[in-house]
Amino acid sequence: MQQNRDKKALKQHIQSGRSMVEMIGVLALIGLLLLGGIVGYKTAMNYYRANQTIHDVMLRGSNVPMMYDNYLDIIDPTHEYNFVD
Repeated sequence: MQQNRDKKALKQHIQSGRSMVEMIGVLALIGLLLLGGIVGYKTAMNYYRANQTIHDVMLRGSNVPMMYDNYLDIIDPTHEYNFVD
């Protein structure tokens, strides 16, 4: 009778061990998916920052003539400057 209980306890222990291995496998899979998501997010943010920098440089470059005209108006507001477009 004692042997039967020991066998049942051993069988339950083995079954719980197998489910533990499965749980570790599932956690490892989740970890890999999270790692891929983090790498993808980082790549997307780098792409966004590069595009934002290009946009800012182009915007500031297009404002240079307007800033120069404003500077000339401050220096001599009565003088008419004729610039070729």
